[in-house]
Amino acid sequence: NNPDPRSELIYDGREWFDMLVSTPGFVYGPNGMMIPEADTKKWLTTAVKVADKLAPSVDVEDVAPIEVKVQDVVKMVQKIVASGETITSTRLLEEFYEITPSNKTYPDDMANIMEALKGQPEIQWVGGDRFRAKGSHPDFIESVPEPFHYVLMDFRDEEGEPLEVELTDDGLSSSLRKLLLHPLAMDVLDEDIAPALKSQPEQVRLVLKSIHRELGTFPMCQVPTGWFDNQPTIQELVFIDPNGRELQVWANHEARLMYNLIDWWYEQNVENGAVFTLTKTGKPNVFEFAWDDQTDPVVFISNQRMEELRALQEGSEELSTLQLLIAVMSHWPKGADFLTVHAEINVVRRTSRRLVASLLSSFQCFYQRSGSPVWHYDAKKVDLGFDKTKKKFIIKR
Repeated sequence: NNPDPRSELIYDGREWFDMLVSTPGFVYGPNGMMIPEADTKKWLTTAVKVADKLAPSVDVEDVAPIEVKVQDVVKMVQKIVASGETITSTRLLEEFYEITPSNKTYPDDMANIMEALKGQPEIQWVGGDRFRAKGSHPDFIESVPEPFHYVLMDFRDEEGEPLEVELTDDGLSSSLRKLLLHPLAMDVLDEDIAPALKSQPEQVRLVLKSIHRELGTFPMCQVPTGWFDNQPTIQELVFIDPNGRELQVWANHEARLMYNLIDWWYEQNVENGAVFTLTKTGKPNVFEFAWDDQTDPVVFISNQRMEELRALQEGSEELSTLQLLIAVMSHWPKGADFLTVHAEINVVRRTSRRLVASLLSSFQCFYQRSGSPVWHYDAKKVDLGFDKTKKKFIIKR
């Protein structure tokens, strides 16, 4: 080529394009653009969504729903038991009867096959259209892990009065009464289940806390009642992330926990306060999962603060919850929200929402300014101790 910058450049188009499409880490897209290879994993997920919306409905007159015969049920059960994994009734309908969601009779066909399979003792319905061999779900999902249990402490003051006291609602500040019902205040073994919503959202916003990140679980108290199907008690869910990866998640309605999330949890560097969303799909018990770029503004705890709280935890065996609360509040000279305080003290010690609210409401070193939701700590008032007017509200154990 002529070195003159104003001259035309001559090149071999085929050679240049071959070099372009051979560039490591990039893919030539249908729009003529070079796309990072990591972004192409989303294409398949998007294509499936579009295909589901465009799927035609086969409208054939006078077609009756299928009759599920006994011999067919026997073969289906044998297939489910032998597979060692989950098989959907959607798949069985297609394999045994060549029926897909595009068939006009599909809803009735699905109802018939579900009714036939649910009554079979060799297999287990695990929610949606999913079936497995009886008792093949993991054993660890049948109970609440020990770290979630609350231990009643028995610390007393110099006069022998208990320090670990919980108050009735009448003894709490009005703002705290409402916050006790906030999903982020509640947790497994410490929740009030709300009535089901009349209209369920398509997407829910959820916040991961450190104890669940460590144990690979998530509390169902953050999910609106009725958003998941109530039956059966134990269910298999499938989460799909933006890259098309799938994760098998187990939900136990009795334990009020979701399990088997640890692989994805440890991909998240934020230990307390990471936000993610779950979105319903057209498939039963299948949900789209995505991390949010923003952390929760109230319960987010920085990694540095997490280390400080763990250091406090190391010497906490001989400290009352009141002493721990004072240590936590000392970090916040300008005050802190109840949910923030509750989140931090639970890093140090598993503590119920009512106990934290009761200590804030009954010990005179803690206070709120008029019209402010923030709680403050006054070290000069520690010696004033427990507010005697709150004594009548103490819940007797």
